[in-house]
This record gives sequence, C-alpha cells and structure tokens, in this order.
Amino acid sequence: MGFWGHNPQYDRPIKKKRRRPDDTGGRQAGRRRAEPPGGRRRAEPEGGSRRRAADPAAEGGRRAAPEGRRAAPEGGRRRAEGERRTRSEAPPPGGRRRAAAADGAMRSERPEGGRRRAESDRRLRTTDPGEPAGRRRAGSESRHGSGPGGRRRPDDDHRRPRGRAADPRGRARRKKVEEDDDRGPVRRFFARAWKPALGVMGLGFVGAVGLLGVAYATTPGADELRAQADAESADTAMYFGDETELATIGTSNRVPVEIEDVPEHVQEAVIAAEQQTFRTDPAISIPGLARVVYNAIATGGSRIEGASTITQQMARNYYETLSQDVSITRKLREIMISLRVEQSLSKDQILQQYLNTIYFGRQANGIESAAQAYFGTSVGELDVAQSAFMAALIQQPGNFENLSEENDAVREELEFRWNYVLDNMVESGTLSAADRAEQEFPEPIPYELGEEYAGQRGYMIEAVRNELRERYDLTDNEINVGGWQVHTTLDPALMEAAEEAVQNADLPENFRTGLTAIDPATGGIRAFYGGANLAEQADNSLYLQAQAGSSMKPVVLAAALERGISLESRFDGDSPQSFEGLQEPVNNAGNESHGVVDLVQATAQSVNTTYVQLAIEVTPDEVIRIGTEAGIRESQWETATPGPNIALGIHQVRAVDLASVYATFAAQGVHRDAHLIEQVLNREGEELEPSPGEEITDSQAFSAEVARDATFAMQAVVQPGATGAAAALPDGRPVAGKTGTSEEARSTWFAGYVPQLATAVGLFDAEGEALGDTYSGGGTSAEIWREFMTAAMDGEEVRQFDPPARIGTAQDFVPVEPSPDPSTETEPEPSPDPSTPSTSPDPTTPTPSSTPCEDEGNMWPPGCTPVEPDPDPSSTPPDGECQEPFPWQCEEQQNSDAAAQGSNGRRGDTTGST
Repeated sequence: MGFWGHNPQYDRPIKKKRRRPDDTGGRQAGRRRAEPPGGRRRAEPEGGSRRRAADPAAEGGRRAAPEGRRAAPEGGRRRAEGERRTRSEAPPPGGRRRAAAADGAMRSERPEGGRRRAESDRRLRTTDPGEPAGRRRAGSESRHGSGPGGRRRPDDDHRRPRGRAADPRGRARRKKVEEDDDRGPVRRFFARAWKPALGVMGLGFVGAVGLLGVAYATTPGADELRAQADAESADTAMYFGDETELATIGTSNRVPVEIEDVPEHVQEAVIAAEQQTFRTDPAISIPGLARVVYNAIATGGSRIEGASTITQQMARNYYETLSQDVSITRKLREIMISLRVEQSLSKDQILQQYLNTIYFGRQANGIESAAQAYFGTSVGELDVAQSAFMAALIQQPGNFENLSEENDAVREELEFRWNYVLDNMVESGTLSAADRAEQEFPEPIPYELGEEYAGQRGYMIEAVRNELRERYDLTDNEINVGGWQVHTTLDPALMEAAEEAVQNADLPENFRTGLTAIDPATGGIRAFYGGANLAEQADNSLYLQAQAGSSMKPVVLAAALERGISLESRFDGDSPQSFEGLQEPVNNAGNESHGVVDLVQATAQSVNTTYVQLAIEVTPDEVIRIGTEAGIRESQWETATPGPNIALGIHQVRAVDLASVYATFAAQGVHRDAHLIEQVLNREGEELEPSPGEEITDSQAFSAEVARDATFAMQAVVQPGATGAAAALPDGRPVAGKTGTSEEARSTWFAGYVPQLATAVGLFDAEGEALGDTYSGGGTSAEIWREFMTAAMDGEEVRQFDPPARIGTAQDFVPVEPSPDPSTETEPEPSPDPSTPSTSPDPTTPTPSSTPCEDEGNMWPPGCTPVEPDPDPSSTPPDGECQEPFPWQCEEQQNSDAAAQGSNGRRGDTTGST
C-alpha cells in the first residue's frame, strides 16, 4: 500500500508521516530514533522501567514478549528505547503507558523543535471495552465521557497545546505563526493576497471593457448624430441680475465650406496649431486619455481635463450639444463619439467639419466667416501668414478679436502664438525654413461690431463667454447652439453708472480706465467698465493690468497684524531711507518726511519708508501669501521680482483683482472668488453645475479681527487732509480705502468699500507712458470712485463698520538715533518726484553670500551676491545687431527690451509711490 495504511479508528485510509532519520548519529533528548535494521533493541537506560502489555489478548492475539523485552508493534518492528508509539498502534490495555525518570517525573518533548509539554498537560490515550477499539478519550487520570457523535468533551484539566489545531481526522497540526516567518510583512501580505487581487483586477478589467463595448455599440453613427444636433440647436440667452435680457447669441454667422475649397496651407496651419499628428494618429490620444483617468482618480473627480485631438474637439463642437453635463461621463461620451465618427468619416471629412464649426471670434463661426471678418476675403484667398493668424485665434478667440495699435499686450500674445504655428509647420515639413523667414505678421481689418455689441454690451457678452469657457468648460460652439439661459450678477443700473462716471472724467483719448464693483457677501461682479468700444479697446477691467502702487499697502498691513504688530506700533516715517535688500534709497511722495508715525498715520499719509520697513519685518513671502488668499492671482506676482518694495505695489494687477481684495476686507476676511455668472440652465430648465473645482466657496483669507483693524486704518485715508479725502461720499456714510500711484505716475488707483460694495478704479496709459504730474490716486481715480459709489449707494441703507479689535502688541521700530524734524510741507498726495536727492545716507552693505540676488536692481534677499553683467563682449551681440535666426525673433527681442524700459512692469522702483 506504499505510504497508505488503515487505522482501526477510521474507515478511510490516512497518510502516514515519513520519519526523518537522526542525522547526528546519537540519541538526543526528546527526539525519536528509528529502530535499527533487523529489529535490534537498544538497551534501556539505567534505572529506567517500561510498562508492558498485561494481556496478550489486548494486543489482538499477538504473542507477548518475553520478560524484560518490549512487544513489537503491529507490522513486526520493535520500537527502540524511548521511541513513541505511532498513531496507528493501539494503546495497551489498562490505559496509557508512562515513562518515568529516576526522580519519578519525566517530561515529554515535542519532536523537531516543538515545545515541551508537562506531564499533566499531555494527551492521554485510553481504550474502553464498550467503545470502538483505539478511540481516544480526553482526560488527565480518569476517563471522561464523550459528547454526541463521538466528539471529545473538554474538561478543566485538558487543554490543547498552543500552536496546535484540531484536525478533522483527530490529528494535531502545528500552525505556522508569523514570528517563525522570516519574510517581511509586505511580502507576507502579497504572498497571500496577490491571487485574490489579481482576480478582482481581472474581473474589473473585463467589466470595464464590456461597458465600453456596450457604450460604443449604443452610440449613434455620424449621420444620426448630425441630424440630432441640427434639430436641437438653439440660441443662448444672457440675462442681467434683475432678469432683464442682456443679449442673445447664436450661429447665424456661419457659412459652410467644402474641404476642397480650403487651401492646403490653411489646413496645415490649423493642424500645426492644434494637433501635429492628426493625419496619422487615431481619434483619441492615449496619453491624453491616461491623463483624464489619472486626474479623475488623483483628484476624486475634481479635475477631468485632458488633451483633446482634433476629432475630439470636433465631436464636442458639433455633437456634444446632445449631452449638457460637465463630468467624466461626458468625457467618455466624447471619446465614444470620436471613435464612431472615425469609423464613419475620413480624416478630410473630420477636418472639414471641424473647420466649419469652430468659433474664431468677431461672431464668426467657421473658417469662411472668420476669413471675411478678419481679412475681408474668402478662405481660398488666405496666404500662409493669414492662415497662421487664423489658426492662432482658436484657443482664445474672444481675447484676440481686437488688435488696434493701442492694445500692445493683446498683440504681443497673439504674435507669440502666430510664431508658434509657423514654427510647427516648419517642423512638420509643410513649410520650408526659407518661406518661414519671409512671413510677416498680418494686419486684420478694423473690427466692426453689430448693433448688439455696441458700447458696454459687447464687453459684457465677451466676459460672460469667457466665464462659460473657464468655469463651465463649454466650447464656443456649445455656447452658441446649446440653448442656454445664462443668469449673471450684473446690475444694469450700476453698469450705466460706471460708464457715466468714467465719461464725466473727460480723460485724454490715450487713457484707459478700469472699474470693477463686487458684492462682498457673494463675490458677484455687480458692474465693470470695459472701455469705449470692444472693437477699439480690450477690456480695461477684466483683462488689462497695471502696477498697483500703494493700493497694495493694506495687504502688507494685514500680514503685519497677523504677525502681532499692532496699529500702535511706531516707525520712522522720514524720507529718504536706505534698506537692506534695496540698492536705491526709498522716498516718500514729494520726498516728504513724517517723523515717528504709527500704522494708522502711515496708512493715511501713504508713508513709503514705513511700509517698506513693515514688509521687511513680515517678509515679502508672507505678503504674497495673504494677497493670494485675498484675491490676487498667482500669475500677478510674476510680473515683478518680489522684495521689500512689494509694499510699493511694483506688481501689476487688474481692476477686478484689487476689487476682490478689498471685498475680502469688507467681508471680515472671508474671500469669495469674483464671478459674473450666477446660474446656467439648459433647454429643459435644469441647472448646469460648474466644472469640479470651479464652484464659488468661502475661504478665510485672514481673521475678522485683522479685517476690522485694517478697515479702521483705511477709514483714516478718506478723512480731511489725508491722501484719499476726495473719495469721501456726500451722504457721510463710512468709507474705507487706499490710494495708489506708481512710480512716475504710470498708473493711479483708488480702491475702497462700504459694507455693501467694494470698488476699484484704475487709470493707466495705453502704451505704459506716464500720465502726467496732475494725476494721482487721490485725484482723478478717487473722484471717479466717488461719483460711481454715490450713484450705487443712492437709496441704500447707511451701515457702520465694526469697531477696531486692537489686536497685537505695540512695537517700536524707530532707530535709536533721532530722526530729523518732519517737513512742514503737507501737500495731499503730490505727484511723485523721480529725481534722487543729492545727499542721502549710504546703504548698508550686506555681508556677501553665495546666494545670487533675484535681479540686478533688487538686492533681495539680504546679503545676496549681486548679479554681474557678462563682461565678455563676445558673448553678447554688438549694439544694434541681432543674432537670432529669423527676423521676427529680432523684432520680438527689441519689443521685449523696449517694454522692460519704462513699462508698467518696471522692477526695483523705490521712489515716489503713494
């Protein structure tokens, strides 16, 4: 039977354990040795005794062994001395056999490294004439009954040895405990879990593939989708906050064109701009799809964007009006439609449909209408430069509609995109390098608006369009044909008041005025002034930007209050002063000295030297953090190198940015993102939710106590004799605000608020030139602010600000040496004096370090190593020469150099900001 035998206790065969021979050759305590060949017995140990079977009949008729000899077990082999009985052997009659040592107590040891078991703890085998032969009984010294079905009945003295578990056949089996496993916990886990995990993953993969297959099979074909989209297209209506209609937009200006009528260079320009591998790649981008999945998993669905192919964009533009939700489901539907379309249409047909549905700005839908709107010609007449121009419009058509000579920032951005398209055409081989070098940026024809886009209405429509793209992830075609009902936060009466306030200022033609009013309780934009005409000017409030000047000082003040520097802290307000980290001395407006001042006085008189010292104490990084949380975009901090002069407003901002910051002060430190759209409804009246992460939520930028103290200081700005006295309202209601005039008066600001409304007004030149000595933040900007706010607050309740919290401790930052007597001049916010005084204290020379300064004109951080210009003349081209490979790059370099000299983004200005 090999290794199989029969146990009289059971009717089924069991497998015997193969015994391992003793590899030491000698007897070891607690280990069983196999009987030597021939059945030879080993001598018993001295003093040892063994119990022998009393009755031969009990052994089943076997011959009893002679006196002094041990009976051999069934099978003929005698057991060696100390060898334990096998499980197949029946126990001797009369109970168990017990070996005893000389002291009368012998402990048995478990073989092969098992634990020893005390005599009282050992298992006992007994037989009973009334029970089947060989059945085990539990018990210490006495027999116990068994439960129903032969199950052993436990007693108090009988315990299963630790590490053993009951076997179904009655055998003890040792558990493998974790401490005996030398593998680490991770390896142990995967050793056990990889098979179930693999099974689950496999099932999930099969299920996902099945679902995608069903989705693909149930997606209509291209012809059916086109018919449905045409049938369900509808114009989009926009409404003011009072439910009166603002405008209706649609696709009336669309002229379809066949792909054969579109020149090849026009097709290749669009492909170079949007997807260089369009003609060879499949309908969907695998890396783009992977990014969609990764973003959805990593952000919990808060980001679902991913790169789209031309086919996917066409699917969204033409077919996706059938699905008016913004979610991962929509992205998957877009992919399914793209795959179905690719099976039904050729690459040329897909490109034709894409060119006919895309929005190019100027109310032009499709390439043919766009060619007429921008160049007054048919698409078949466009040259290479014009084709690249059209392709460059696709990503931001609303921003590039107007390219008047005055909109330099818009022109530079579009030229950069235009160059990008041409370079990609050279790279893909569809345009030679020689032809590329001959291209010149084309000039579009003047922008002529229809009646519905005249005046401020055109700015409102484009602003709403931009927010639908950014917050709701809608394409221009979806906006035009989706049949949406868009409810805005705009107040028509306040929009009219803003336009009148700017027009009544009678400003020079080259001046640009931005005005934005925000409700602090919601973040909704109630009014803004975009410009005289969308066809001539870009949006002055929501797009163009200029240096903030001293209107940035309340952000520095908030950072100081959070650091525990109270309003009663004392500073040296004299001018000029030198500070570590700045190469040039800092001057107050008009070089006026104010002596020792606290922070309320420094705010009311806009003392530059005090606020630069304050910025050093709290660090520029902390000012940036507070400003960002209060409403300034992170990109705005990249417009200048941060340093102590951050307090002087060297960074550029938009009117909407400043209005958002001051609305945060009015809302007790609670920030809500500025927005124009209150609600969007689809054709069925169901609300469209913003894209994940674009919801308007509350965030605490700084504490209410900080806001109350800062508001108290800013109320002093509009008191008689202070810099912003011209902004005081005629009804006497409380006003808090701050003036701002950049170096050389290149821009002037007044930003302020009442509890119900926050408004920022900015003045700047279209080309970044100085406005002139007669303009300042406390002058024309404050007057425009007052006129608008007077109309806006007409009939509104007069509300008081909360009293100051008086947080922090008064600290003394006045130098030990006495300062000169303050000047007796008290001009209210005079124009800045760019000249540097002939006598000024020498700046402190910091200890050089290995950290380079952030730029040549800004010695920040303190102790940095100045950036030295390259002394090797061979490394730079001679004056007047450009060594770029293409002429357009030389022109771009010259424009960039000119913009750096005297533009709104000048760095390191430390004189005359108020």
